[in-house]
Amino acid sequence: MKLLSQLLANVDVLEISGNTSVEVESINFFSNIKAPNSLFVSAKNIEHDGFDSISEAIQNGAKVVVYEDDAVRSLLDGLGNDVGNQSNAAITFVKVKNGSKALGIIANNFFDNPSEAFKLIGVTGTNGKTTIATSLYFVFKSLGHKVALISTVENKINDEVFKTTHTTPTPVNLASVLAKAKDAGVEYVFIECSSHGIEEERIAGLRFAGGIFTNFTQDHLNFHGTMENYARSKKKFFDNLSAGAFALSNADDSKGEYMLQNTKAKKYFYGIEHKAHFVASEIHSSFQGTDFKIGDKAVHSKLIGKFNVHNLLAIYGASHLLGVSANEIINIIQDIQPPSGRLEIFKSKTGVFGIVDFAHSPDALEKVITTLSEIKNTNNRIITVVGCGGGGDKTKRPQMGEIVTRLSDYAVFTSDNPRKEDPEEIIKQIVVGIPVDNEAGTHETLPDIANPSKKYECVTDRKEAIVKAVSLAKAGDIVLVAGKGHENYQVFADKTIDYSDQEEVKKALGL
Repeated sequence: MKLLSQLLANVDVLEISGNTSVEVESINFFSNIKAPNSLFVSAKNIEHDGFDSISEAIQNGAKVVVYEDDAVRSLLDGLGNDVGNQSNAAITFVKVKNGSKALGIIANNFFDNPSEAFKLIGVTGTNGKTTIATSLYFVFKSLGHKVALISTVENKINDEVFKTTHTTPTPVNLASVLAKAKDAGVEYVFIECSSHGIEEERIAGLRFAGGIFTNFTQDHLNFHGTMENYARSKKKFFDNLSAGAFALSNADDSKGEYMLQNTKAKKYFYGIEHKAHFVASEIHSSFQGTDFKIGDKAVHSKLIGKFNVHNLLAIYGASHLLGVSANEIINIIQDIQPPSGRLEIFKSKTGVFGIVDFAHSPDALEKVITTLSEIKNTNNRIITVVGCGGGGDKTKRPQMGEIVTRLSDYAVFTSDNPRKEDPEEIIKQIVVGIPVDNEAGTHETLPDIANPSKKYECVTDRKEAIVKAVSLAKAGDIVLVAGKGHENYQVFADKTIDYSDQEEVKKALGL
């Protein structure tokens, strides 16, 4: 329980009407939850916004309402002295400049600002966030530190695992997890900072010791609208770092320098092709892993591909900036395993490789297939199974169709998480991007994989698509199943079912 005056510390408050000594038992932005003596936040970025939600929240026990829209207060004033069964005069109203940002700061104040008790490192970028954050967790745990991880796949405090529903949790959930980490004596926390999480101010009020930028490619345009807006969301994270923090960026990415333009943090870069503080060279990949050099030091990793060398450089650089010696980092890097569903390899008794990867953007897909092309034998083929999620960026769908048919020997287009969209319509939008000379294949007529003019078919059911792809493969061939990675569910308009690419690939391979 906290006094409202304590919760408002560092919040950009424009106006207060009511008692700031009121005691608050919980923070809420869901109006339909019964929460006596709670503080309710209404903001434009929050789904439960507006007059109806505020009225409902008050009926459910809110004693404080934080809002940013004058229209909301005008409507409340119009009710007179009664909202539900409570006196309007008994409610404290707090007008703020930015409701979403206020929610983050208030949530952290409520939990005594836990991020000040440890070193918090944020990782942002289109791809690679999970690999870098998870690997840094592994490095520092291996060194004997108490550590926590907040990621797309899972949240962990030391060895305890918590369920995750967002790449970057909502502010109240995030502050609560960080408070548990503080109570557990954690020294380092590694967190994925998604563009949604940054734009929606989910990380407001946190104190970061460092930030890492991975790369910038097309994704999430359904949310951001333009690539410029998407880039600005990422950059906002670095703009807000303090002078005492470090900012580590990918020198090989077109946005690598842009991200750090206005940061107050100490700037560092990693790369392969451009001048940087941490540089890799002499890169050789196979199914057994990747060998390369950082400076004059030889490194072996179980991770595959040039894009993972960038990830490993970020891991190496961040660890170094946090005080770990080069030899210690290199010794631990060789034991880093790929995160669940990230280039996860399975092999059948007949010699067919099944690979599950989370790649669900054009750039990620291109990098994964290019990597596999570089390490496979010349006479072996890549058969790719992929779809696109519903409710997302529709402009990337034809791009993915073009990339897959250009770089794979064969493609089976299927459903991902269609959500409220028709899965067959999504597949049609993928197929639009395929050049005319590669067009072939319907549900009824299965093209001959040996004929290069016939490069794909469509199988809407994802399980059937995987079975079909594996049935076409022979010894040495690679069946890449992309898009869902670690996910153990599939979302449809009317239901969510248990589903795992890893399990389906293993079944199809007879494992």
